[in-house]
Amino acid sequence: MTYSRILGTGSYLPARILTNADLEKLIDTNDQWIVDRTGIRERHIAAEGEFTSDLAVQAARAALEALGLGFFWIGIDRRKQGFHDKLANTVVVYDDD
Repeated sequence: MTYSRILGTGSYLPARILTNADLEKLIDTNDQWIVDRTGIRERHIAAEGEFTSDLAVQAARAALEALGLGFFWIGIDRRKQGFHDKLANTVVVYDDD
């Protein structure tokens, strides 16, 4: 019987951080109210033009590097099949061997 195994994981967070203090400047709220209800103190916000597929490629790179495999080649299928990149996209990792 063939089994699947998770050999490595990777993650990526966008550089821009939005804190509760930042939100206090935009809307009528405060840090304590947000933390009490959500537990959230800050969140990462994708940059303009940074899509789900961009985040996925960075996470895939990190996973491959964690395995010591380096970065072979990640292809992005941007045909989207009628969907925008923010909603659905195919990210494929190819091994050239």
